[in-house]
Amino acid sequence: MSRPQAAAWLAWAWSRGLAWEETLERWDETVPVLLAFLFVCIFDTAGVQFGAGLQAGLIDEASGELPGTTAAFLASAIATALGGVLGTSWDPSVKWTTGI
Repeated sequence: MSRPQAAAWLAWAWSRGLAWEETLERWDETVPVLLAFLFVCIFDTAGVQFGAGLQAGLIDEASGELPGTTAAFLASAIATALGGVLGTSWDPSVKWTTGI
């Protein structure tokens, strides 16, 4: 799929598949669900990152930190956002542990 085709498909999906009116009308019910998904995604990503880094021996002994976490969290955030818009899995953290 070329870039213009992908852009056209995203525009079509955005206009037809997202019910923003209902979301805005029921905002008080939407916020807790969004926060629940946010915290699940953050803690899952952090846990998988730290666990995989610990098993791979990538944790810095002196500071106890895992180098490159900013890039990993950014990649997870982008994948989560795109997955949500495209209707696929919103939790990519398990997929990037296969590289270790």
